[in-house]
Amino acid sequence: PVDAPAILLKDAGVRQEQFSNELRYYGRFSDVVDLTTGLYYFHQTIDYAETQSILGGRSRLSGGGTQDQDVLGTFINFDADVTDRLTLSLGGRYTNEKKSIEVTKLNTPKPGAAIPQFCNFLENSCPIDFTDSHSWNSLDLKIGAKYEISPHVRLYGHWTTATRAGGYSVRVSAPNDRPGPVDPERVSSFEIGLKSEPFRGSRFNLTGFY
Repeated sequence: PVDAPAILLKDAGVRQEQFSNELRYYGRFSDVVDLTTGLYYFHQTIDYAETQSILGGRSRLSGGGTQDQDVLGTFINFDADVTDRLTLSLGGRYTNEKKSIEVTKLNTPKPGAAIPQFCNFLENSCPIDFTDSHSWNSLDLKIGAKYEISPHVRLYGHWTTATRAGGYSVRVSAPNDRPGPVDPERVSSFEIGLKSEPFRGSRFNLTGFY
């Protein structure tokens, strides 16, 4: 009905700051080996706030969380010309990632709130009921090869691993749910393909990926 209270009114906000930088070195040695290596740094802070009003304020929920994240990685990759046509590649990346979190669950009591059960996490007016931090380390590899059939036709293939660090959720509504941490995700990928330029100004590529 038109005059009935809204079933659900919801508001959410995010505040995010980040900084990253990478220092990279490249060189070719003995006209045979290409070397790329470097360091990577990333820092991020994310604040999340949410409020919910159900059935005209009969039920009110509010909460959110803040997460600090630091990533430090180092990487190296070699491309070696075994012959005039065959190039082998070997690379690796080591990463350390740390996340620290503070969370206010949506259904946590909000004593002293100006509006009962409402607080604003972005204004530091919410009681913290979960604090934690965790670090993850990972080593990812890449092994590949490239073969030049002719100046205009090349075959290639490589195997690569990748890791997504574990993490937390800053939006928790059930009383017994933990914001985390959750386990990392690890992926292996395989790719083979052909790259060619059959005619001037044209290209034909074929790739198989798993």
